[in-house]
Amino acid sequence: MDDVNFKKCPFCAESVLFEAKKCKHCGETIDIALRVAEEAKRNASVSPTVFMNTGGGPSSSSSSSAATTPNGSTQNTGCGCLFLIIIAVFVILCIYNLIK
Repeated sequence: MDDVNFKKCPFCAESVLFEAKKCKHCGETIDIALRVAEEAKRNASVSPTVFMNTGGGPSSSSSSSAATTPNGSTQNTGCGCLFLIIIAVFVILCIYNLIK
């Protein structure tokens, strides 16, 4: 092999042809212009992540009252609403019994 026509891949250090755009060993893009174009295309195709505070995100099969927070953890929002409804009914019944 004539080492004049070869260069080392900056990612895997294997010898590749001097004209090579991608390394045949590791698959990384060696050509800087092609690498920038691939990254721009990849970034343009990624849809932005939208977080909704109404629990309107992707539904979970485990619980319909779980909401996902921006950091990925799950909050249970259904029990809080149910608790408030029970307290409201209790207060209404107590006031109704006081009026009688």
